Amino acid sequence: MAIRYALYPDTFRKDKPDGAFVARVHHSNTCDQKMLVELIVSRNRTLPPALVESVLEEYATVVEYALSEGMRISTPLVKIQASIQGKFAEYDERRYPEQQPIVLKALPGKRLKKLTGKLKAERVDPKHPCPAPTHLEDIFSDTKDQRITARGVLRLRGRRLKFDPEDPRQGIFLIPEEGENIRIATAITNIPSQLLFQAPNNLPSGTYQLQVRAIVGNSTVLRQGMLPYSLTATQS
Repeated sequence: MAIRYALYPDTFRKDKPDGAFVARVHHSNTCDQKMLVELIVSRNRTLPPALVESVLEEYATVVEYALSEGMRISTPLVKIQASIQGKFAEYDERRYPEQQPIVLKALPGKRLKKLTGKLKAERVDPKHPCPAPTHLEDIFSDTKDQRITARGVLRLRGRRLKFDPEDPRQGIFLIPEEGENIRIATAITNIPSQLLFQAPNNLPSGTYQLQVRAIVGNSTVLRQGMLPYSLTATQS
């Protein structure tokens, strides 16, 4: 599989001309120690997972010991060494241990350096952040992700939920199985992590999907996110 990347506008460098872009890698997954063990065992079925886990743990312990003894690590995979940052005002200046800005620096070893020459890159479309509603609480019925009570107060939780109530394209939308969408433009609380709002007084009974439409961050593009639950509207 190729290393996938997308281009995004460079918003950090003010000295660059307009139209400058930077590449950001879209990682397919995160390979933690558990996955490493599974991959090793899948390549050699004679190795018990517990043994592989034990060897990896012992390897990490020895690396920690070597670094704590003032050594630097140099293996085909990685090179690690300690470094002291900051400036000393005077030659005779001493610092307490908690003041010592000791950091560890890691660099790829020879084997990983060779690997970079074999890797292939594939450009993909950039990922754009969208509203992400996760849970809806119907306060009147004291239910979660199930009901919408007409005239009742609802609390929607999630990420990137804040919208501009003055923009008719944005807001909370109730989408029925049949008929027109119902826009809710006013929210008592309108912040990225939570929307507190009232259901319409004349909300017809039935099944609805809830969708948030908003322009997120510095974007100018309208994006939408759907609550992953069907909701039943009832009268109070």
